[in-house]
Amino acid sequence: MPSIKKQLLKNTLIAMLSLWLVTALITIYAARHEALELLDSKLQETAYTLLAFNIEGSIKHRDKKGEEEEIESEHFPAKNDELQVQVWRNDGALIIASPNAPSVPFNPESGFAVNRQDKQSWRSFAVWDEDHSLQVRVLEDKEKLHKVVAEIVTTQLLAFLLFAPVLAIMISWSIGRGLQLLTRLASEIGTRHAQHLEPVPDENIPAEVQPMLKALNALLERLNESIRKERRFTADAAHELRTPLAALRVQAELASQSQDPETRAHALQQLVEGSGRTSRVLDQLLALARIEHDQTLIGDTPIDLQQLARNTLANEAGRALSHQQELALLTDNPIIVNGDATLLQLMLRNLVDNALRYMPEGGVCSISCLSDTDKALLIIEDTGPGIPEESLDRVFDRFYRITGTRQEGTGLGLSLVAEIVRLHHGTIQLSNRLEGTGLTVTVSLPLH
Repeated sequence: MPSIKKQLLKNTLIAMLSLWLVTALITIYAARHEALELLDSKLQETAYTLLAFNIEGSIKHRDKKGEEEEIESEHFPAKNDELQVQVWRNDGALIIASPNAPSVPFNPESGFAVNRQDKQSWRSFAVWDEDHSLQVRVLEDKEKLHKVVAEIVTTQLLAFLLFAPVLAIMISWSIGRGLQLLTRLASEIGTRHAQHLEPVPDENIPAEVQPMLKALNALLERLNESIRKERRFTADAAHELRTPLAALRVQAELASQSQDPETRAHALQQLVEGSGRTSRVLDQLLALARIEHDQTLIGDTPIDLQQLARNTLANEAGRALSHQQELALLTDNPIIVNGDATLLQLMLRNLVDNALRYMPEGGVCSISCLSDTDKALLIIEDTGPGIPEESLDRVFDRFYRITGTRQEGTGLGLSLVAEIVRLHHGTIQLSNRLEGTGLTVTVSLPLH
């Protein structure tokens, strides 16, 4: 498992090493340039000093004696000096040379030059006297220049090797201290259990960890909400199915024990109807649980509300005719919205089902699809008994049924409708009709 501390330490040390290498290269270049300038200055100064000394007179003095005689002068390099000297005539004859001077051939050019002799490289400076009869050339082995640069690099390397471990320990301690907050955060999260899903406190949490903590708290909130919905679904299912299942069991026992054919047939009929109601309750509970679980629409496509209304009325036409009820679609213009066709069809079916269920024989249910600026309006009107004013806001609650209602129902239909409208970012409003009995349901959805 990768370690943040080790990764940070490794990256920091790599960055330090890279920085040291760049610094070393710059230092080498600067040191070499500086050493070369110092060497050139020393060569130039020595050459002009010797030229100012009466070398020509000393040479004539040596020639008159006819013997090899060293020129003694405080300005002439000693045997152990790093500088070497050659004095040449303009005809190319070597007059004087220091004991360790290399056998560099005559070069009439003045100024700085690099001479190679026996695999050695010499830096030299040459200057002529005023009458251009004598040339003084001062030389120094360039190996000294390399030694100076090597000493500088070695000093830097030793300093790096000395301080790198100390710096690494300090960086490791600093990183470890900074990561202690993450350790405490991990401990805080690790002690949580399934019943403790409150947000993790963000006090004294580094800014770099804040986005991760916010995402974690958002996840905990979603998980808590999901668990709450599952518990609610379980409680709703247990509450709503307890009585129907008990009734089914009674009818089943009655049918199995009764010797009377009519009683048995009636019990079986009640069993079939009860199982149908139970199945409808389960379907609505599952649909409601699925819709509540979805935070966004899975299918979001352009849908014609007018066509959905036409299909719903066609599907419910047989049921309406059996009760001498009338269904009508009052508009014929396409109204396009974005959404899930299956859910919107389920919404319309529940609204029309409620209207047909509570309307008397001969009642009328009409649907209108209109557009208003950026909204689509779906209006369902019926000639039923309406809803008491004090219950208009409560009918969207689960399992709420108006007192005195004789029609069968689960109390889940409008809850399901409200969740579908919410998922489509719309609104729903219920109002009793002013011109008489009946209810008006207005659903507002964003236009495509």
